[in-house]
Amino acid sequence: MLAITHNIFCMQKLIGYNSLPSIELLENVIYLYDHIGNIDSNLSNQSLQKLNDSNRNFTVYLPFMFDNVLEQRYPNLNLKYHYQDQFNLDFYPFEQYNTHHPKNIKNFLYSFNGGHSVGRRLLVSILHNLQLFNKKYCSKNFFFNWDNVYGDLEMYLTSDELEFYSHWFVDYDSDFNNQTINLGYQKNSRHHINLKPQDKILSESFVNLIAETTPTNYHFYLSEKAFYSIVTRGLFLMYAQPNWYDWFEKYYGFKKFTKIFNYDFDKEQNPVKRIFLLVTQINNFAKLKLHDLHDLHLLEIDTIEYNYNHLMNKGYERVLKQFVNY
Repeated sequence: MLAITHNIFCMQKLIGYNSLPSIELLENVIYLYDHIGNIDSNLSNQSLQKLNDSNRNFTVYLPFMFDNVLEQRYPNLNLKYHYQDQFNLDFYPFEQYNTHHPKNIKNFLYSFNGGHSVGRRLLVSILHNLQLFNKKYCSKNFFFNWDNVYGDLEMYLTSDELEFYSHWFVDYDSDFNNQTINLGYQKNSRHHINLKPQDKILSESFVNLIAETTPTNYHFYLSEKAFYSIVTRGLFLMYAQPNWYDWFEKYYGFKKFTKIFNYDFDKEQNPVKRIFLLVTQINNFAKLKLHDLHDLHLLEIDTIEYNYNHLMNKGYERVLKQFVNY
């Protein structure tokens, strides 16, 4: 197994400063934590590019799974995935959460939205405009300006597209943007502790709609967020990077809920169009009666149980072992 040494550069210091420390101050082996900032459609990342362009032979441990496409993009770096640290932080704590509330559907949608980001801003905005944001079951722990949302749309859309999509995201007549709804959440690095105040409302909800970390990026990133639903035996859908589910299945072995959900949205490269396709799809389910939602949940019970056991029994380690040298 990989050992984390004292030669660690914490990437969180980079976020907000948008620059690495002086190359001369860095050790030859670097561990990057959390996400690593923006990765665009060309897989450009400011930090990796700076390291790649130096005259140093850096070994860089990334906090996410990658393939040879990223290696080809940064040929002067020896890229590795420090999976064990991610397992310790984001996977293993959920094994301690071995009891949860029974499923008792009283609500359609649960969506937790913590720190402010472009992706979460887009998600809560379209949920609000479609009247899917139920304040008893959805959180928004940040303020924003409707002009910011319009600016987000401008970044990803043509002028003709903007005219259409803005109606789904922007609501200048509402003060929703100035409200915060946190559902009693208190941030804790131990995820099974974070889950406790959310367990009951998760169990009462048909589906958990999740904004993964940096969903507007273009490279796969996996955090702990999906496991909140897996360990409480619930349905979930991810607003994440394009093709996120392909990576989640191939490299970790978890399964999709294909009996009831269409995952074509996951192939869409544009983050605005991707969240639009996702939310407008599930909006069709919002019209169903609670007993119908319960029946749909039962249709996917085999996959729900598979994912639960796969997490609790570390099945993802056996799958990942095919791709990463342990």
